[in-house]
Amino acid sequence: MIQFKIDPEMTQNAEAAAKAVGVELPEFARRQLANQLHALVIGRTLNALADRFGEEVWKITEETNRALGSELAPQFAALLGTDAADARSLTRIVDLTNLVLDIQGEEVVQEKNEVVRHERSCLLSGLLVENRSHRYCASIFQGMYRGLLQAINPEAGCNDMKCMMSQGDDHCEVVTWIGRDHE
Repeated sequence: MIQFKIDPEMTQNAEAAAKAVGVELPEFARRQLANQLHALVIGRTLNALADRFGEEVWKITEETNRALGSELAPQFAALLGTDAADARSLTRIVDLTNLVLDIQGEEVVQEKNEVVRHERSCLLSGLLVENRSHRYCASIFQGMYRGLLQAINPEAGCNDMKCMMSQGDDHCEVVTWIGRDHE
């Protein structure tokens, strides 16, 4: 499982190690570099597999990440104090992901049973376009989010992302709902 370990000694050692090799980047820049490298590695690997083995790769990716989301749901719900009956509370999971990935947007619909977000700024979107990796978000993150939601509240769901900056749209649309037919 995911470990949240904030250790002052670990932080000090990481800073000293970075300085020793001449890499004095602030924490957010290191996070951005790590996110971009992971997106490149995962995106290119999945694209190469899909080119060779077809659409089944994307189905497996979605299923795997949905299962991962289900496994992580108790940790995320506890960390965020999630109210399973409130769609806005459930979208705090998206807030956390956005924080880690430096994504910014706004909620254009905010109701107890539905929240629609338009993410308009994403460090990874240009890189994903350049590497034809728009499915990175749709299959990996949205798949995991779907698993998290359904484990926390079986009546909750999210959209299949069709509007994404990584495929040329001006924003990504993430819809979270409770108590309606799943798309």
